[in-house]
Amino acid sequence: MQMPAKIQELFQIHFQDNGRDFVLLIQYAAENGFTDKDIIRSYEALRLRGVHKVSADQIKAFMHANNEPQDGNGENVPAPEHRQQSRQIEDAAMGILVDLTRMMDSTQALTQIDSLN
Repeated sequence: MQMPAKIQELFQIHFQDNGRDFVLLIQYAAENGFTDKDIIRSYEALRLRGVHKVSADQIKAFMHANNEPQDGNGENVPAPEHRQQSRQIEDAAMGILVDLTRMMDSTQALTQIDSLN
C-alpha cells in the first residue's frame, strides 16, 4: 500500500531520523478517528505559524485543537460557548508551544553558529 505523497513528504522532511515517532503518529491518528488529511492540515497550519521543526506531539495537539470529535448521539457535546472557549484556550496553548519551539530553534541555530567560530 502506497502512502499519500504529502504524508511521504512529511516523513522525509521531519521524521526520516525518527521513524518510530512517525509510525506512532499514524497509528494514533487512525485510533482516534483522524485521517491523513487531518495530519497534513495540522502540519501545514503549524508551518504557517512559523514552526520549522515539527514533532508528532505538535501534530497530535493541533489535530485535536482543530478537529474536536463529536459524539455520534449528540450526547456530552459541549455548548457552543464552551467549545469556543476551549478552542481559544487550545489556540493560545498552541501559540505558546509554537513560540517556544521557535525560540529553541533560534537558540540551537545560534549555538551552531558559535561552535563554527
